[in-house]
Amino acid sequence: MNPTPVAPPGADTLMTVLNWVMWAAIAMGGFGLIVAVILIFLGVIDGRSSQGIRAFLVVCAGLVLLGVVGQILSALT
Repeated sequence: MNPTPVAPPGADTLMTVLNWVMWAAIAMGGFGLIVAVILIFLGVIDGRSSQGIRAFLVVCAGLVLLGVVGQILSALT
């Protein structure tokens, strides 16, 4: 017996909302990368580049996790 998954009624709306949330998260991640690079350059001038580097690493880690979540959601749908 091979059961086939069937989406419940209204699942299209949920997928639309998930797509919007993913798009917004990617856009904020891109903005975060720009801000982190600016912090790095300003930190080099002031001698405090470690704050910008930490911000850059945090944003990169967040984007990697976002990519993993995206792959998991793609595999499930």
